[in-house]
Amino acid sequence: MIGLDANILLRFLTQDHKTHSRQASKLFRQLTPEYQGYISEPVILELYFTLQRGYKLEKADLIAILESLLATKELIIENSSDMQAALRLYKKVKPQLNDCLIAIKCQKAGCEEIFSFDKDAQKDLGMKKPS
Repeated sequence: MIGLDANILLRFLTQDHKTHSRQASKLFRQLTPEYQGYISEPVILELYFTLQRGYKLEKADLIAILESLLATKELIIENSSDMQAALRLYKKVKPQLNDCLIAIKCQKAGCEEIFSFDKDAQKDLGMKKPS
């Protein structure tokens, strides 16, 4: 197993840098179910924000990319069940993927309440504004 940073995923997905994209693609071709790439939660979130803000991808495209990564047998996604749950939630609500993941993690940890100043997270995810 090897670890993959967001910039490797980004170059592989976008093919927007001649040398780095070629190197990332070569690296991905070497991955197998026996020799997998490991992607941590921070890498997923960094990739998400870069594709959303830097590359201006729409929500549906972001979801498709992340679901594809989660389904790839050559990749291990840290806490993939949490990320899948966050993606299912993200499909239905306005808040960002990271807010959805926070909600999933807090619920899983047994939090009675989740506090945020984010109005969309309060409205759609049941988070509360501190008084």
